[in-house]
Amino acid sequence: MNPSNRLSKPEYDVLLSYVGCGSFPGADIIVFGNEEGTGGYSVGANVEARLRDFGRDAPDGAYRFCIHGGDWTRGFYEPNAGEGGGKVERYLRPGEKRRRQHFTKGVFNPAVARICLAFEEPDGSWFESGRDNPRAWARIKRFIGESLYKPRTGVQTALADWRPLPREKEDVWYPEEYGAIAESIANNPYLAAFNHPAKPFNASAYGQPLFSDFGGDVRKRADLLKSLFVASKAKVVIGIGGAGANGFKKQALELMFGPDIFKPLTFRLADMTTKRGAALESYRADIRLAHKSLHLFLVPFPSPGTVFKTQRDALSMLKELADDQIRPALLSGP
Repeated sequence: MNPSNRLSKPEYDVLLSYVGCGSFPGADIIVFGNEEGTGGYSVGANVEARLRDFGRDAPDGAYRFCIHGGDWTRGFYEPNAGEGGGKVERYLRPGEKRRRQHFTKGVFNPAVARICLAFEEPDGSWFESGRDNPRAWARIKRFIGESLYKPRTGVQTALADWRPLPREKEDVWYPEEYGAIAESIANNPYLAAFNHPAKPFNASAYGQPLFSDFGGDVRKRADLLKSLFVASKAKVVIGIGGAGANGFKKQALELMFGPDIFKPLTFRLADMTTKRGAALESYRADIRLAHKSLHLFLVPFPSPGTVFKTQRDALSMLKELADDQIRPALLSGP
């Protein structure tokens, strides 16, 4: 970044074109996340790595990992999440320490790991809590560190996010890095555009020249991700969280593939209601492309208490998703 540490417009354009991590050409499953995370490191270190090193693996620093040839403007990616983490570590801020283990807290990556292990080893008990089955939980954590979003034999995964700017927490804005875009979450044109992709962006509501054409950025991001999903051999895209009828990931995928593509996805055993009795929505879309069928799944964030009533409910949903939906989709023909 520039000496002030604030992201410039040309740098923002690079982040807008970065689509995610994992070996997308060979992926079987693409996970569609909310936004770029930081892997436990600072926003600044993550931004620097994406600007300087991600997508490149050549003595001359040229981009090697792009959706279309060597044209990074049409989408580029980091092929190995582990190596990507090493690149981020080159730019740690004073006082930052390297992580001792490649496992971050949360339920997102464990959910993906459980689904993959259930496909590879269907007789395993992958949908039990760590307390009930510590041996399986240890294997899940090892899978995350060794296999998730990395080239491997077996089920390959890759992670693409909708919002391009990496943040440690979604409910926190980082003005030191992103202050040229907005000073806070309130009245933030970037978030307004990306959180409502189906809604026309009203630049005039902000009463001043904006950092970027955020409405155009939403369309570009949708075009890049659609190109990525189509070019990859992956037949399954899983969106975890943001799955409601008006969720931004559902809107984003409809922007890519057209309206009215989704049908409600029902579960036989999982309790798909919150503690307050609100229904938890899930959806599926089946897109027929020239060379493959693409199956899109949107499910609630599998968090107990804040989303699902209990961890058992969340894990039951994931088990049904893995066994009844994703396994048949992966085993289906082109």
